[in-house]
Amino acid sequence: MMQRTTFTALALVAVAALAGCSATAPAGAAPDAAATSAANAPADATHAQVQARSDAYWKARRSADVATAYSLTSPGYRAVNSLEQFQLDYGAIPNLTGGDVVSIQCEGQRCKLTRSFFTSTALMPNAQVPISIDEIWVQQDGLWWIFIQ
Repeated sequence: MMQRTTFTALALVAVAALAGCSATAPAGAAPDAAATSAANAPADATHAQVQARSDAYWKARRSADVATAYSLTSPGYRAVNSLEQFQLDYGAIPNLTGGDVVSIQCEGQRCKLTRSFFTSTALMPNAQVPISIDEIWVQQDGLWWIFIQ
């Protein structure tokens, strides 16, 4: 359906500082929790940034704040699609509940975030139908943007 900061700079500074302060463990020694945590810090920071942007996108969509949702689309999308076109394609408030993040997988400047929602249909208005929505987020100029084709 949909393919879909400064935090990055802070994370990179933190990683650089940790790398400069780290000591080499003896051969065969198990890594300590601090070392494991430091290794995961860049990924955790990226995941947090992407999730925060996705949360803002869905908050805007659910509250019919089309301008805010549009402002979170990639610069490339906005270069060829007006706010009016976005509103025609994505302005309707989706009939969705839930929205828990199931997974975030990042590779370089591209992340795939998957959310689980529930919806209903006109034929079965009382049934909660589970669906998953994948979003692609791309990083440009230090910010994460939802990639919509």
